[in-house]
Amino acid sequence: MNKKIELRMLKQDTLDDLKFHFDDLSYLYKKENTVERMNFFKENSIGTNIYMDVPDLDFGEDFKESDLANAKLVYESLKNISQLMASDFRVWSYLCATVFYDYVYHRFTNDPTNQKKFATMSEDDLVKKFIVPFSYKTANGLSRSLETNYISRLWIVGHVCEKNGDYSLLNTFKALPGKVTQMRVFFNNKNLAQIILETLLDFCDKEQGRDYADRPTFELCFKQANIISSSRAIDLIPEDVLKKDIYDMMLSSSK
Repeated sequence: MNKKIELRMLKQDTLDDLKFHFDDLSYLYKKENTVERMNFFKENSIGTNIYMDVPDLDFGEDFKESDLANAKLVYESLKNISQLMASDFRVWSYLCATVFYDYVYHRFTNDPTNQKKFATMSEDDLVKKFIVPFSYKTANGLSRSLETNYISRLWIVGHVCEKNGDYSLLNTFKALPGKVTQMRVFFNNKNLAQIILETLLDFCDKEQGRDYADRPTFELCFKQANIISSSRAIDLIPEDVLKKDIYDMMLSSSK
């Protein structure tokens, strides 16, 4: 049976400290500082009176598969939080530093794109890089927190792909990290995001040589949806009409 705990969120001034003075606090993220880290984040957070089951995440290093499995697990664990709370980065920074610390540490340091860079780093230097997966900003300093945080991005994908308990749409998110950014405009409209993903699956099923796991095809689908939304009230377009419009635009752009 999974452990049930109260969901907590950081105090705003603590989140601001992480955002602007992460290097000064990065020592907390060293593995040997578990007790100090847990005490710090407990003292600098507040309870929400919402309870969650702590999932046993998949630590497999075939991340195309384990990311999708974990998206479902994280969303199932936190499916009852509101979208307002899901957009509050105080929640995700707390969870990354406490409940999901071991997973985030593992996922970040074992990512093939990071391993060569980190191989010769001291742990003091390594933990300073944790601002991207654990905290508030991308590597170049721009705030795209919900897409880069290693737990919130799992929740977003699980939320968008879940349909009456079915998660078959998750298959469109191999490999997950880059694709989350592509559909960022549609985070808050689950129904619309699902229409677009279903169109992607339909397109790849009917058009030879197209793979829904292929990132360029994924990007093409959301690009066409963005073009439509720039000139029309996309959420008011009937579902069958919208699917046909996106499909036809993808087909035309592919020729």
